[in-house]
Amino acid sequence: MKIMITFIEKLIAQFSALWMLGVILIVAGCGNRNPMEGTNVGLEVVATDKANDKKNARNPSDIAQNGKMDSFTWELNGGTLTISGNGAIPQYASDDHVPWRPSRVSIQKVIVEEGITEIGDYAFYQCGILSSITIPKTVTGIGNKVFLGCYSLTTITILNPNLVKISYGTFDSDTHEKCSLKVLPKSVDQYKDNDIWGKFRIISLPEPEPEPEIVPETKPNPEAQPQSNVGDGKYVLIVASLNTRSEAERYGKKLQEEGFAYEIIDAGNRRYRVSIGSFDTLAEAQRQASQVRSKHPDVWVTTR
Repeated sequence: MKIMITFIEKLIAQFSALWMLGVILIVAGCGNRNPMEGTNVGLEVVATDKANDKKNARNPSDIAQNGKMDSFTWELNGGTLTISGNGAIPQYASDDHVPWRPSRVSIQKVIVEEGITEIGDYAFYQCGILSSITIPKTVTGIGNKVFLGCYSLTTITILNPNLVKISYGTFDSDTHEKCSLKVLPKSVDQYKDNDIWGKFRIISLPEPEPEPEIVPETKPNPEAQPQSNVGDGKYVLIVASLNTRSEAERYGKKLQEEGFAYEIIDAGNRRYRVSIGSFDTLAEAQRQASQVRSKHPDVWVTTR
């Protein structure tokens, strides 16, 4: 029994010695250091990492807002992407190659100008806030996955009188449910009969205004015999405006001596105009006016 007690006492003594040694080592290791110093180091590292992230982050204003490719140029201004040039927007292998990809979160409207012939694959892939696009008469086809992820797209305007070709993968499966297609009046039936375009709500655009007739400037030819066409044409040549009909008649007699037919038009307010011709088109009237201006410099063109 005495031996057992002695053995236990020795174990207790050894345990106490080891415990004290541990305390001494801990105190010696810490010294006078701040107990929170390790935490501070960790906070400094985190703070430094965030500072580097902020420093390396790309400012939206630094992202390219325009560019020039082989067949076209592009510019993003105020949310509107304008693409111009001559030729096709290429068939990209993925959206990583699309030049305006870094700016696609800012694209709200796209205007493709005349001269572009085709819109290639992935061109507007995942332009999430794109709401409208105008496609000119020169574009004949739209590639695959062009409008995938364009969840805000509500209006497509196509100015080509012929059917623009697309594939089944051009749009998301539900794009047609919220997007309208605007086409020229004579194109409506073509789009309604198409398997893909026909799913859209098709709206007929107003008839385009006829292009104004350009009248080349002509120099007067004194030797040319002007054509006299007094009749019921819309446009008339006026060479004089007089106070009485008798004055107008006398002026007309002089014109007859020069080889002109004439007509007196009552303009109201006691004014009588002397006309030497009437024409169906403004261009024709202007040409005749330029020929007689050498003899009658005050001639002008007006309507009845």
